[in-house]
Amino acid sequence: MKHKIIFLSFFLFVSLSCFAQRSADDILKKAEKVYLSEGAVKADFIAKTISQRGGNAETMKGTVLMDGSKFYLDGSDLKVWYDGNNQWVLLANSDEVNLTKPTEDELSAINPASFFKYYKKGFRSKVKGSTVLNGSACDEVVLTPLNSKGGISKLTIFIDQKTGRIRSLQVENTNGVTSQISIMNYQTKQMFSDSQFKFDTSKYPDIEVIDLR
Repeated sequence: MKHKIIFLSFFLFVSLSCFAQRSADDILKKAEKVYLSEGAVKADFIAKTISQRGGNAETMKGTVLMDGSKFYLDGSDLKVWYDGNNQWVLLANSDEVNLTKPTEDELSAINPASFFKYYKKGFRSKVKGSTVLNGSACDEVVLTPLNSKGGISKLTIFIDQKTGRIRSLQVENTNGVTSQISIMNYQTKQMFSDSQFKFDTSKYPDIEVIDLR
């Protein structure tokens, strides 16, 4: 009888572990499907950056336009254009814009939808639990990298249980810096031209483009 109880306990533990893993995958797949089905998106955001080394947390508010992998971010401290390949970053009160080819880790700290491109191959996922954000019940999904040599140590995504939309994304980096993006005022089925996601030199004639690719 004792052996049967031990076996049953082990069976339940394995079953629940597998269920949790499948649930994490299902939640992420649903969120990806929802994002892709809703077309181009416009949303307001609040981004916070905190360093474990101390100092005050930096907070930025703004608007983000997202269309597939492309995005345009208009924040209080900077503007970022990304056309799916190249990225332009213009800091406030700067006379230069930096042109780069960002890594996936770098994109994840700016664009909440960017991790859809690579989480399946680079992370292990699990459901930590559920929480309430701005009145919405959300699943809290934690992703840890399979390769510890990357810049990210942990990704935490809060996904609305009702809509399947990302409400918040928290990125913990190996350098001790944590970035958190909260999404609000989500507007779907938007229409954006490709030029919206590229830096237009004609609109910024006094800005020098620094090509760092």
